[in-house]
Amino acid sequence: MEEQRFIEEIRDAYFEMEELFADGIKTFQLEDRRVILESIIPILSVLPIDNGWSQFVGGVIDGYSPVFYTIEYINEPDEPTVLVNVTKIYSDDYLDLILENNTIKYYEESKED
Repeated sequence: MEEQRFIEEIRDAYFEMEELFADGIKTFQLEDRRVILESIIPILSVLPIDNGWSQFVGGVIDGYSPVFYTIEYINEPDEPTVLVNVTKIYSDDYLDLILENNTIKYYEESKED
């Protein structure tokens, strides 16, 4: 049932993906790729809008050895969100994003409110 809900979210999502993002996500393990997409797609509608400028949001894949990453995106009014790139980062960089309230987890929680 969880997979069904995810498929519906993808169908309802309004986004585009740059080739750089597609290449970047290939640097992650196959299961991690799924986790990244399942985490970013549901929050696309609540990401901040900044006309013409790319922005970053941080994420973490929990596990024995956590993987920290950022997703670069462009979000403009009345346009699909464009996923520009995804890269691995250090835990210190992720902690900075937590302090800035700029993580996938933060936006997931704000969407629930």
